[in-house]
Amino acid sequence: MGSSVSSQAQAVAGAAAVIGIGLLACVVAVLSRSGGKTMKAPGRGDRIPRDHFARDPKAYFRDLRNKK
Repeated sequence: MGSSVSSQAQAVAGAAAVIGIGLLACVVAVLSRSGGKTMKAPGRGDRIPRDHFARDPKAYFRDLRNKK
């Protein structure tokens, strides 16, 4: 009886490890897509990719006004 509990615990630990590695891979993928350099978002308190803002600042401020 003790070995079945131990094998269940190992299975749960293995599943948790696989899920953790998957989540870590997702985070790395998202961060690598962001373009690297960021800047403080004008008019907001968060950070945005610098190239997103530099591409079309006028559109950024237009969208910012529309969100309020």
